[in-house]
Amino acid sequence: MNGKIIYEIKTKSLGVIINTIDYLNPKWASAIAYRFFSRPSEGKLTLKELNPLHIIADKEYIELNQKKVQVYKWENGPKKVLLVHGWESNSMRWSWLIYFLKFKRYTFISLDAPAQGLSGGEELNVLEYANYLQLVINKYEPEIVIGHSMGGAVSLYHQSIHNSPSIKKMIIMGAPFEFTSIADYYKKLIGMNDKAYRHFLRFIEKRFNFEKNTARTINFTRDYQTKGLVIHDTEDTTVNFSNAQQIIKTWKNATLLKTTGKGHALQDDSIFLEIEKFIWDEN
Repeated sequence: MNGKIIYEIKTKSLGVIINTIDYLNPKWASAIAYRFFSRPSEGKLTLKELNPLHIIADKEYIELNQKKVQVYKWENGPKKVLLVHGWESNSMRWSWLIYFLKFKRYTFISLDAPAQGLSGGEELNVLEYANYLQLVINKYEPEIVIGHSMGGAVSLYHQSIHNSPSIKKMIIMGAPFEFTSIADYYKKLIGMNDKAYRHFLRFIEKRFNFEKNTARTINFTRDYQTKGLVIHDTEDTTVNFSNAQQIIKTWKNATLLKTTGKGHALQDDSIFLEIEKFIWDEN
């Protein structure tokens, strides 16, 4: 039995368990659902697993609420670029892009999100990730932010809250427009029924002190003055292409780079070339 089939069985079994418990104890079912929703099962690293690029990087930990997050820096050129990875990932997903853009023109800063890479913690959510992002941005004052998937959503959400003055451009890759883009994908993935899903959303509202019935209205994007490039593949099966269309509709100062056949990862030299052009464009 291959890994994909095993993964499918595990995820659907989780949905069956949550749906069953929800009939008896909705609060307990929602707590179980949130635990799996907020705890990545992949993306952690040990020092021995770092690639050569990350071995040579300058490293430090930043700490918030007694939790340490790993930061990497490659200091070479004048253009400061902050790289923000997504769910079940880590800073090493940026290695190909860093090599492509060449070291001498940039200073790259990257971090492992909570519960990912070399960072501490077990839970990962947009609000907490954005708080760590603010610490990194305050310290290093990057001009450019590049965020992928959940990292793109966190970058958008962070800028909507803090409007950091150092950030002149944002590049958002394969990112969800709103919270329910993430939650709906999770619902579909595990096969959660509608009733259990309503309870799950209410559980999240209570956990983060949101008003009742507001989870469906939470979006990550505003009409920023910051210039933006939104990159999304039309065949993305993780975050639907419609999310990019919604981001562009809201963010008037951003342009859309539509790709086909590059998938959710968007790891391709042709995309990196467009990123390089956007970074150095003076218009």
